[in-house]
Amino acid sequence: MDDRSASLLTKTQRQRIVNEFADVTSEAKGRDQRLIRQRIQAGLQDFRLLSSYPDRQFELALDDLSEEQLRRALVETQLTIERIRVLNGFDRNQLLADTHNRGTELVTPGDDLRSLERLERDTVEVGEENEPAQQTESSVGVGKWAWRARWGIVLGCCGVLVTVGLFVLSIVILGDTHSDITNLFLGVIAVFGSFSGLSVLLLVIHELLAILTVTERLLSGLRIGVLSMLESIDRFVTISGGEGDRQTRDGER
Repeated sequence: MDDRSASLLTKTQRQRIVNEFADVTSEAKGRDQRLIRQRIQAGLQDFRLLSSYPDRQFELALDDLSEEQLRRALVETQLTIERIRVLNGFDRNQLLADTHNRGTELVTPGDDLRSLERLERDTVEVGEENEPAQQTESSVGVGKWAWRARWGIVLGCCGVLVTVGLFVLSIVILGDTHSDITNLFLGVIAVFGSFSGLSVLLLVIHELLAILTVTERLLSGLRIGVLSMLESIDRFVTISGGEGDRQTRDGER
């Protein structure tokens, strides 16, 4: 980077960070660190504008960097972002979901934002690597109910088995069981059975929500693929038309 170019940090600030502020007084160190904090905050806010900046401008801005330099810079940037995320307690998966939603909002046909469409597609593919149930738990928030439903089935079945066992034992011990006792046992069995049935119903609803979540992601990926194909066709037609016009002008000369 050219030291004369505008950047997040000034040349003096970069040098002092490298030297760990060894060559300045405590007062100057405190002042510099305060200014750096202000620049970091302002720089993060600027990304609200850069997130929809044209792809071509990014390509031109990074054209002078080698692939290794760019990769190393992206690694350091990602590491810094992850540190900020951890320090503030943000969930990575939720941030990825928010990033996907924000990218969807910014994608506008005709704008030079091809990278946003590819990013949205990549986010969908990463999300599909998770199990459908896990996707549902994170996006719909029903994981705790699925866990309760599983335990409800276990407890309900155990209750039915224990009640049936006591009922059989009472018949063996008492012989001819009174109708009141029989009705009591049948009522308890019905309660535990209904409890298990409701738990099974909750699990079925949970799995249906998982299927709906995956279907929504697949449809979103299909839409992105169609838009990308249409954009490629449009670019091909534009380039072919420009080449044809150029050949026509050459022929006229």
